[in-house]
Amino acid sequence: MGREGEKLLFAKRHEDVAFSVWEKSQKKISGWFGARVICSIFVGLASFLALKLFKIDYAFSLGLFAGITNIIPILGPLFAGAIITIMVLLEDWFKAIFILIVFILIQQIEGNILNPILNRKFIGLPPVLVLIALIIGGKLWGLLGAVLAIPLAGILFEFIRDFLKKRKEEKAVVL
Repeated sequence: MGREGEKLLFAKRHEDVAFSVWEKSQKKISGWFGARVICSIFVGLASFLALKLFKIDYAFSLGLFAGITNIIPILGPLFAGAIITIMVLLEDWFKAIFILIVFILIQQIEGNILNPILNRKFIGLPPVLVLIALIIGGKLWGLLGAVLAIPLAGILFEFIRDFLKKRKEEKAVVL
């Protein structure tokens, strides 16, 4: 749908602001998805290397599984870590303990270092707002809320920033 058809949704005086927010929102969502993909690649590769280091069978498949499930915030890594630890436990309980520790470390690095940095770079949200958005989204709407929390926070953040900027400009013109 072109911009001409979309003009019917907004009053003439709000068109430019609405389209600006819409374009920025699309960038935020794309940035969030890009950050998730990069984090998932990191988790998949780190998991593969750890599994290979401990000489676990099917290291590539299990690492791929860990990376794919990491797309789902919070529950995906827990699910993958539990499944992979159980599979390793069937082979060797001693290795399973180390794999569990490694998965916890990988998730700590991804969740507390890599994810906030990437969200700051791609979405423009401060890391604290990312964590707050995840907590609020997860509490209010469960898994779906956790998945949608960061892009929605990015959109809201952009909308509020544009609103305050426009308000400041209007006050400057009046003075």
